[in-house]
Amino acid sequence: MLRRLPIVAAMLAAMLAAMLAAMFAFVSNLGADSQSLSKASKIQTIQEASYTMELHNAYASAVVVRYQGRKFLLSAAHPLLKDRALSAISTNGALDEPAILLHRRVLQNGRMVGRDSAAAEQVALSANFDLAILGCLRNNFLTESVNISTNGAAVGDRICVMSSRHGTSLGETFSCGVVSAIGRLLEEPGTGVTVVDQTDAGISNGSSGGGVFNEEGELVGIVIAQFEKEPGLGAYVPARVILEWLEIRIGSNSNWSGSSVPSVPATPFR
Repeated sequence: MLRRLPIVAAMLAAMLAAMLAAMFAFVSNLGADSQSLSKASKIQTIQEASYTMELHNAYASAVVVRYQGRKFLLSAAHPLLKDRALSAISTNGALDEPAILLHRRVLQNGRMVGRDSAAAEQVALSANFDLAILGCLRNNFLTESVNISTNGAAVGDRICVMSSRHGTSLGETFSCGVVSAIGRLLEEPGTGVTVVDQTDAGISNGSSGGGVFNEEGELVGIVIAQFEKEPGLGAYVPARVILEWLEIRIGSNSNWSGSSVPSVPATPFR
């Protein structure tokens, strides 16, 4: 019996090691499942905070943000400005403001089960910043919202765009890529100069006003354009500029002073 003790001890040690390995694997799987659930939750929040914006003559995108205790829709200005001009021409100037209809997905357990719509109105707009604030005319229609990142995104960071590519034909669609440049100046006739960052994430007609998000689910930008000579590259107003404009409009302090890098020709989408 005494000679068998080392063998028994070895067997017990092996069993204990196996049990510890199994427990470690279980805890690791729990962590992976938790991260997966967290990612799925962030994606669903972004989906439910993103809207297709139907105007008289175009489609665009919008996203619900939280800022200083307020919750409102944020979008690009140029689709609204262009729609206002076209509507004024078609009605001989009788229509001053564009009619805005919001469309959203209705989700259950992360799956789309239908769509819902509500009217919206323009609250504030800036052609130079190419940003617009909108309010919804239907109570409790805006449910989820996202935070605006205070850190923004750096070159090489992975980001995703949630926008209404080609209007309602595709609806709100994810496309992902990286930040390929920051601090460029976008010059457009009649709207001045807008500071933009650049991405290779897919955008198209209807993407303007869509949110650009980091891996934490925070808003790092609003899509405004696709570069004319490089169809695979798009431009978005970065979070630092969005915060500067919101601070001007709503009242606070801004530490960002702008940029002086060379301009890049670009063509904004509707």
